[in-house]
Parts: sequence; C-alpha cells; structure tokens
Amino acid sequence: MKTILIAHNYDENSFAAMSCNLANHLADKGNRVVFISHKPYFNEIQTIKKQKGEIIICSWPTENRPTSLKDVFWYCRLYFKYKPDVVLGHFVGANIAISLSKLLSFNNTKTFNYYHTLTGQISADWRGSRLKSTLLRYRKSIFYRFFCDAIICPSDLAKEDLRINFNLKKV
Repeated sequence: MKTILIAHNYDENSFAAMSCNLANHLADKGNRVVFISHKPYFNEIQTIKKQKGEIIICSWPTENRPTSLKDVFWYCRLYFKYKPDVVLGHFVGANIAISLSKLLSFNNTKTFNYYHTLTGQISADWRGSRLKSTLLRYRKSIFYRFFCDAIICPSDLAKEDLRINFNLKKV
C-alpha cells in the first residue's frame, strides 16, 4: 500500500474537487491517502475507510495560511507518522509539505505541485514593493527547481507561463 499525501482543500464544490476526487480514486485503488485540508477546516482527524484503502483527513494546526513554525513542526510529525511515498501540493500548503518531504526523505519522496494561477494574475493583484515581488518570485523558482519532481498544469496557458517566467520543462 502506497501512502500519498495531498495538501489542498477537501472540497467537492470548487477547483479543489479534482484533489478530493483524486483522493477517493487513489483510496479505491488500495492506497492510503493523507489529505491536509486548508478549507474546510477539520478540528479532528477524519478517517474514511474504503474497500481497499483509506483517506485520512486533517487540517494544518493554524486556520490561517500554513506558514508558521508551528505548521512546520506539525508537518514533520505527520511526515514521520505516515512517511508518504508521493506528495501532491497546491498553493501555500505545498511549500511546507513538498519541501519538507523532499528534505526529510533525503529526496526519495516524489513531489508534484499544481500550478494554475498565472504570473500576470499574481502581478496584477500584487500590492507590495517590486523588490519583495522579485524576491518571492525567485524563491518560487528555487522551490520549483529543487523540490518539485513535476508541476501539474491544467491548461496549456499555465504550462506556457511556467516555461516563459520560470524556464521550467518538468511540466
């Protein structure tokens, strides 16, 4: 039985439905799926037993964006408890889950990141300084290059955006 960790929203009524349905499909195939849901927030761990596998649903310890040291240490404990073979992340939850999984597994965990919010969209919404924007973009480039085995794009436009703005080919 493989263990697959998904960090997204366990929600069937939004873009996150793809992750929710994937979790159920993988569990039906006999895998253990650990799902870290940002929204909706789960106060207690939920376990859904399937005929062959299971889904374990939990939430980050902080209800806001998971960016604190508390979230980092919590994830380390979760990682060592379940030792996922594969990690699939989305948005801010991916930063901690993917990078720590790569580090804690000595690069053995396979990691995938969803990418669909285009660089132009992020720039249009940005209200901070240009320097901070440049630094965050550089940080994201390092994340994609060194911590993600592949980046999943739901559109050709997202794939092209990654190629142009980050010079990435593992899409």
